[in-house]
Amino acid sequence: MLSREEVVKQANKLPPLPTSCIRLAAIVAQEEPNFKEIEKIVSYDPVLTAQVLRVANSAMFGGVRTIGSVRDAVVRVGVSALFGVTVASATAPLMDNDLPAYGLTAADLWAHSMTAAVASRAVVEMRPRFQTPYTFTAALLHDIGKLILGPMMTPQMAEFCRRAVDEGAREQFEAELEVLTVHHAEVGAIVAEHWRLPEPIVNALRNHHTPLADDDPTAAVVAASDVIAKLLDERYSPPTSLDSVCDRLGISSGEFQRLCGLIAQRAQGVTALYA
Repeated sequence: MLSREEVVKQANKLPPLPTSCIRLAAIVAQEEPNFKEIEKIVSYDPVLTAQVLRVANSAMFGGVRTIGSVRDAVVRVGVSALFGVTVASATAPLMDNDLPAYGLTAADLWAHSMTAAVASRAVVEMRPRFQTPYTFTAALLHDIGKLILGPMMTPQMAEFCRRAVDEGAREQFEAELEVLTVHHAEVGAIVAEHWRLPEPIVNALRNHHTPLADDDPTAAVVAASDVIAKLLDERYSPPTSLDSVCDRLGISSGEFQRLCGLIAQRAQGVTALYA
């Protein structure tokens, strides 16, 4: 059993996000984001500039011509995904540790996170009414709580969780709640609060396994993105929340199959962009 106080203490040990992330979060929240200000923030960070250009020229954004300027990259990627790229660049080093308590390597967690982020774009393309400025970033960070919870779990705790999933037909987060009294989605929200991320991201991380508890469309998109990313990865057990996620988005079984195919195609090689 872990106390919330222990978890919060560990979360608060994480380094803060770079100033560029915080500044972009404020701009993204505006009704009419200032593209010149965004261009300035990105241009002052050479590492981020290189990352943004690589992503803008990737298959995920499907441009017919190669672009080389930050201005063109910002226009092609869009403010929502650009914010996600910025956060991805900042958080990639934090995901450089294996998580044996979850049976995941660092590469496994990163691949799942990136596939979920790719999925979030495809989901809102199919259902534009669920688009928010935060879907890409929230999908990318949805399992960040595992980076805190995993190292805090003893082998015995991890085994109890595994048995609850394998033998008790529990979802992973339900097993964590039963064994630890806290689950990784809640811990992810604590991390997001520590990083001063916008409230819709905090709520989406907290509720990505229980999206019906949150009316914000960001949580619905992240829940769907997590389910799809798991379905496309044999390392994960098939999620039991598939039907409720499809119902929440109004997606038929045929649409869902097409969506999965599109995401699988786009996800190939995407993780290398952030390596």
